[in-house]
Amino acid sequence: MNKDSHSSLSPAPDPARRVAVVGAGRMGTALAAALAAAGRRVEGPLRRGAQPSSEAGVVLLCVSDEQIDAAAAAPESPADPAQAAHAAEVAP
Repeated sequence: MNKDSHSSLSPAPDPARRVAVVGAGRMGTALAAALAAAGRRVEGPLRRGAQPSSEAGVVLLCVSDEQIDAAAAAPESPADPAQAAHAAEVAP
């Protein structure tokens, strides 16, 4: 697939959009650092009980599979559910 056909499939990400990373384990810490190094505005990694701000346009759930429901059902989750994703757990 060439660059032009790929760019027509999805819009370029908005570099001003803030990304909230929920989960302060290895995955959340690594993703937050990598996103920040790439120039993204990052909240987190957020620890248990912390809520993403209303400025977060995307929420990445970097929690164990058992914690997905609790993290996704946060009372004041600012992101549209279509703008949330879970980083899948991989067992060694």
